[in-house]
Amino acid sequence: MSDQGKLMMTSEADGTFTITRMADDVVLGRMTLDDFEHWHAWHEDGSIEQRYLGEFEDDGDAIAAIREASDSQ
Repeated sequence: MSDQGKLMMTSEADGTFTITRMADDVVLGRMTLDDFEHWHAWHEDGSIEQRYLGEFEDDGDAIAAIREASDSQ
């Protein structure tokens, strides 16, 4: 089975979650969990800049927003 299109979520020591494309280990974005209620997501484009994508109630929605931002780049 190919890793093409699959994403991996990794919990970091600072409390953030990194979303990485498994096929090439490219970091697509990061998420944080606010009081176990809301996820905040940022898109990364390979530079030092991050673009805030918004607040989400579900981690799946936050991951989908990161994937969409990466696909539209």
